Amino acid sequence: MGDPNSQDKDHAWRRSILRGLERRLSTAGAKRKHLLADCLPLLERSEIRIRPDGWGQLHGFADGRAVSITPFSETLAFRRLPQLWIAVTAHCDLRARGVLDVVRRSTNAEFYAPAADLPTRFAAPAQWPPDTLVKGNGAGAPSTLALLTEPLSLLFTDARVKEALVAPRGVRIVYQAREGVRGAYLLFRQSRFSVDRLHPDEVSPLIASAQSLASLLSLPPTLKRTANAAV
Repeated sequence: MGDPNSQDKDHAWRRSILRGLERRLSTAGAKRKHLLADCLPLLERSEIRIRPDGWGQLHGFADGRAVSITPFSETLAFRRLPQLWIAVTAHCDLRARGVLDVVRRSTNAEFYAPAADLPTRFAAPAQWPPDTLVKGNGAGAPSTLALLTEPLSLLFTDARVKEALVAPRGVRIVYQAREGVRGAYLLFRQSRFSVDRLHPDEVSPLIASAQSLASLLSLPPTLKRTANAAV
């Protein structure tokens, strides 16, 4: 028979380890839930809904249009730290016929972007960054690209903007909120991000950009030409 004192110490050590893991998981879970808590005032009738992956998704309205802000993490790209993305979506019925997906620095690991499944590749406008991938489908994709050339050239001056997606049901912008903590990933393969809550000043311009694109695409054709000429 083993030493009872030794067994008690072993059990105590195991309980201590489990409590530490529980605290760490609880802290990580709280961070995921409350990442966008400070951004609630940015939207009307706003609420946070917890997704199955634990991230808190912000829902609300801006100028009468439904808006959602969805955080998610990604670790698929080879030799790159984990990424914390936020997807800002303006939900509305657009006049766009088809889908246009514009992705910066594509690594073919963008599981959230439909670009890989879209059949037509377009040349990126000259004023866009040279690492821009443009894919689409539908009869309206070329006209959507022409309409958004100038607005997206302004949006892409921020290198942390990863994607702009236009579909018949709305506009989405994907933005790099944070990059993973290097030590936690290299040593333990953990996705840790050095942020508890995103500041509203970081998220507000993305909402405004998504709203602006959605409004432009919702205009009648004659007004679209006038608005684009004024950009």
